[in-house]
Amino acid sequence: IKPFSRSIVHQLNCHPFRWRDCLWMHNGDIKDVYALRSHVHATVPRALVEELVRGTSDSELAFALFVHHRRTAPRASLAASMRHTVRALCGLLAAHATPSSMNFVAATPGAVVATRFLNSAHEDPPSLYYYRDARCCMLCSEPTTTQLEDARGAWVLVPKNHLVHIDVRAQRITVHPLPAGGAAHKKRRRRGRRGRRGRRGQ
Repeated sequence: IKPFSRSIVHQLNCHPFRWRDCLWMHNGDIKDVYALRSHVHATVPRALVEELVRGTSDSELAFALFVHHRRTAPRASLAASMRHTVRALCGLLAAHATPSSMNFVAATPGAVVATRFLNSAHEDPPSLYYYRDARCCMLCSEPTTTQLEDARGAWVLVPKNHLVHIDVRAQRITVHPLPAGGAAHKKRRRRGRRGRRGRRGQ
């Protein structure tokens, strides 16, 4: 069970979740799980929800949105489906004051896509590192070795609100920005403006 989860400890709530040849993992916490559940049941076909959502975690609800995009846009890349899922979640959670951490991983035999994302300009998401040497590419929440222990490669911290794409066959890693956004960021900005206007009037 992921440490951020508020779900009960049960095998159904443990990642990785699976659909066909795709595995899904999540290190984080989507705050408004009730809004997420309602959105999934309103937008994802019932048969797909029944196939994918068997536990009570926010992670598998996010996975249902991801798989729904994969089914409706079968030519989209794994990275495109991940971007769509993050955008959809940001829109859904825009009214929620507490940021949600969305460190997702989607993996197929040919590619791995991961995000390090938090919908707030003022806080950081959980860490995510990648490692590459002549033999392999790896993704981890924390480095499993130090540079002194393994001089063949180095662990690199993924920047906040970025997506990592690993081409498994080519052993190539690319990092791309994701659009930032979120209710906590917006509300704090609005409070700041009101505060500035108040000071001008004094």
